[in-house]
Amino acid sequence: MNRINTISGDSAEFVFIRHGETEWNLENRMQGQLDAPLTEKGRQQADALAARLSRAGLTELYSSDLGRAWQTALPIAAATGLKPVAAPQWRERHLGIFQGLDPAALQAKYPQEWAKFMTWDPDWRIPAGESSVDLRNRLEVASREFGARHPGSRIGIVTHGGVLDMLMRMALGIPLVEHRRYSLFNASLNAFTWRKGGWRLDTWGDISHLLEIGSGDNRSVAARSL
Repeated sequence: MNRINTISGDSAEFVFIRHGETEWNLENRMQGQLDAPLTEKGRQQADALAARLSRAGLTELYSSDLGRAWQTALPIAAATGLKPVAAPQWRERHLGIFQGLDPAALQAKYPQEWAKFMTWDPDWRIPAGESSVDLRNRLEVASREFGARHPGSRIGIVTHGGVLDMLMRMALGIPLVEHRRYSLFNASLNAFTWRKGGWRLDTWGDISHLLEIGSGDNRSVAARSL
């Protein structure tokens, strides 16, 4: 991934990296802020990311403190020589009582809550978890904090599908109530530029480094899989 623009002193470029494939990704379980280990493919994906990012010119490396993200970040750190910093601000959305269950189990155990979730009401908070608005508000604070902290830099952040979905919506003004019509690939590179006015999307869903090793995303997506 090459630089698209020269970064000015009042902006920063962020390369958001989705973690590698996990056991629960394969099972379409809702991970949220619980964790599942990377699969063998996920570890291969992390190594491919590391090779790609070794020449990407990153100046900082952050990772969600959830295990699947941190496990993805460690090979990147080794390849770039950057010390990874845990950043809980970029955790996945907390999915409360849904965490650890697949859609079929959710519909059986929590039919009313699942039906409400599938209305995409952005203000509805999953019991013991976060709403879409909660996630957006958290990321807005993180965006301002990290943008101000690293002007003129190129920052790598290992994060999660729900976070990437929200960043896309923030950058392009997609309403939270609108169903997602774009893919979220494991171990993808997604570049954004931050300025005080907000995010600009530069690159989305780049997985060319995975195709080279024959270890692309499994493309298995549940109705609203996070």
